[in-house]
Amino acid sequence: SGGLSYEQDVTIQIDDVVEQGPSLVTQSFHIAKGASYIVTATELDGSDAQTNDAGLIYTVTANPAGGTFFIDVNDDNVADEGEILGVYSEATPNARDTFSQQDVINGKLKFIKDGTQTSGRLTVSLSDGDDQTDDVEGTLMALVSSPPVVASEINDQEWNITGAQSFVLPSSTFDDPDFDVLTLSATLDDGAPLPSWLSFDPATG
Repeated sequence: SGGLSYEQDVTIQIDDVVEQGPSLVTQSFHIAKGASYIVTATELDGSDAQTNDAGLIYTVTANPAGGTFFIDVNDDNVADEGEILGVYSEATPNARDTFSQQDVINGKLKFIKDGTQTSGRLTVSLSDGDDQTDDVEGTLMALVSSPPVVASEINDQEWNITGAQSFVLPSSTFDDPDFDVLTLSATLDDGAPLPSWLSFDPATG
């Protein structure tokens, strides 16, 4: 017996989809000697339109400087063995050389500054896991906060008359290399509080 048949022309359009590679933005931060810091996506921000944060993988390409960068797996704020970032080699077999953007978002990437004036440095490459795209490289810097310095010394002040006396520190007395806003305080030479008859106003100097 004969059957029915139906034919229709169908047009299929195939677009040439170009896979875009990941992008990486770094922003340096300031830190004091011996201090610790939680690195956030503000300082290390990798992104990719086709890959989620867990799939964006950083690889450490040079041993960090100026302190210890680590992935705090157990959230104890201690750089434990196997958590410290570095370039894996026979000399450093316990170095951890990869982490993800999700680790950064989760607050796992931390830095402990050593006691030197050397700025912290973490150099990485970022991959989206696609062999058709190029990895991007970046360096995160932890800049050491420098202490304020005396820019203009003050001569000894002598008051030989009775009544209330006052002295205002010149605005050029202290300087800060990092351009931070300074907060002034005053004590005796031995660090003891000022006597009741002597006061210091940090707002006016």
